[in-house]
Amino acid sequence: KPDIVQTWMYHADLIGGVAAKISGVKKIFWNIRYTGLSSDYTKKSTKTIAKLCALMSRWIPEKIICCAPKVKTTHAEFGYAKEKLVVVNNGYDIHQFSPNKIDRNILRRKYNINENSFVLGMVGRYNPIKDHANLVEAMSILKASSFEFTCVLVGGGLVPENKEILNLLIDYGLIKNVKLLGQQSNIPAIMNMLDIHVLSSVSEAFPNVIAEAMACGIPCVSTNVGDAQLIIGCTGWIVRTQNSTELATAIMEAGKIKQQESQKWEHIKNEARKRIVDDYSLDSMIRKYNDIWLN
Repeated sequence: KPDIVQTWMYHADLIGGVAAKISGVKKIFWNIRYTGLSSDYTKKSTKTIAKLCALMSRWIPEKIICCAPKVKTTHAEFGYAKEKLVVVNNGYDIHQFSPNKIDRNILRRKYNINENSFVLGMVGRYNPIKDHANLVEAMSILKASSFEFTCVLVGGGLVPENKEILNLLIDYGLIKNVKLLGQQSNIPAIMNMLDIHVLSSVSEAFPNVIAEAMACGIPCVSTNVGDAQLIIGCTGWIVRTQNSTELATAIMEAGKIKQQESQKWEHIKNEARKRIVDDYSLDSMIRKYNDIWLN
């Protein structure tokens, strides 16, 4: 006999919401965390479930909590009850995700990366929506421009056994520049190992990896997806999706600042962390959820 039921994402919203309603729960809340409903990358079954949720949104939930403004807009257009949609941005443990030079040095030694190397990285599973091909093409532009770098790719499927990504790196002559680390549990340490975090996706909602990197004082280069621009603000670089030239240019600009304007680079790093501490802390998120649940 719970006082409140909070469900997460489409299938749970539908099944959990109906079950809670039948059980007589008065306060039911949904959560949605996706902006790509119109995308070709979204499964038909997911779209079908989302349509059912949109129809039932006027009957089942008291409120529908969106993880980002873009999510709210997308689902209002999709047919969800507009008056029930509210935004609570994701929150982050700013103590767990924080600058750590010790972690940086340990991991760079572990993966044989020189302290002075310019390291870019991307944390995200191998999936078409992440558009790793765009990043690989951008890196080929970097290499052709004699820009020296090492890239670290982290996430499910990003392993040497994945012939698709491996062949892509071989075709572009990048096999010596890229380290495929696969799934990792030490993401704060991984972030600290980087100089910049890159997101090359074609679609996102509220990309956690950007905020996690920034909380560690790591500036970000991202495609203009979901609320990436809202998170980054003036502390990084936003480029168009599926535009490897713009992506490469932004990475080179970041590298140039790090190498030639150390004071400016430190300011960017500090501002990136400050933005997450000020606007996206875990405490702030928890407080907003409690306000919605208890009002």
